[in-house]
Amino acid sequence: MATRIARLAALALCFTATFLCSASPRADVQAGDVITAANKEKVRGLVPEEFYTYAIEDFPDLDMKIVATEDFPVHPKYVEATVRFACQATLDTSGRLVNYNAGQPFPFSEWAKEATGHKCDLSADDPQFALKLAWDVNFRWQGGSGFNLPHWGFGNMRNKGRETWRISQGEYR
Repeated sequence: MATRIARLAALALCFTATFLCSASPRADVQAGDVITAANKEKVRGLVPEEFYTYAIEDFPDLDMKIVATEDFPVHPKYVEATVRFACQATLDTSGRLVNYNAGQPFPFSEWAKEATGHKCDLSADDPQFALKLAWDVNFRWQGGSGFNLPHWGFGNMRNKGRETWRISQGEYR
């Protein structure tokens, strides 16, 4: 039972991520629809074909509720920290982040540029652009509820009706 619930939770998470990342839905689904094994074809074209084969096609217990998309804006405290500590972070000669406190280290996101008044925008002509952008990604706003998962221990993947256990440890970002 726990395995089945874990599979359904993983499926829902993957489908939601796929649905939210889709530029324009290509399937005939709307918020409130329930996708089951009987009407699974409605999500073909929305779910990547590689994923569809393993998680939708041969999944008789499929029960997926389509939800409306939402915006997840950057938290005001993260914006406040970006403004408060703007222009303080630098990189040392080894590319390590120095003088970072909180927020986006090198304002590059449109919201960060606007919030800081463009006083220290990161630009593509900066010779350290790639490293600074990597640090921005590492210290990006994580959504505050589940996007930056704490230390965890295992995962389960469904593979054509067989279960394959994958052991993983660490922090997901």
